[in-house]
Amino acid sequence: MKMYVNMEDLNDYEKKHNRVSYRRLVDRISNNIWLFNKAPELSDYCFDFELNNDYDEDVYQYYLIDISPYALEKLQELKCKDLIIGWSEKLEEYVLFVTHFGTSWDYVLTSIEPTTILGEADL
Repeated sequence: MKMYVNMEDLNDYEKKHNRVSYRRLVDRISNNIWLFNKAPELSDYCFDFELNNDYDEDVYQYYLIDISPYALEKLQELKCKDLIIGWSEKLEEYVLFVTHFGTSWDYVLTSIEPTTILGEADL
């Protein structure tokens, strides 16, 4: 999968590895995310998620994420495994499950290659 970007906006780490960072991908699909680390304490209330990805990793952080239906559909259509997003019926919100910690999102690389050519598979 490729993502259309302005190549000058990429950080040196992204350029070196020719991969888009986790931060860039999250910023592309959503303008608003809110840290929600109280989620495990409220698990009886809010963990009725219907996940759009299968995962078997530990989750270290939870974010409520404002994502458009188009962006979510595109991620699903492209089988993007870099983000784990679930829907909570009780909260009526999408939740981003973060499975890494200790590194700035600017330096966690995704499997997505940056491109300056916009094509039908681009996000």
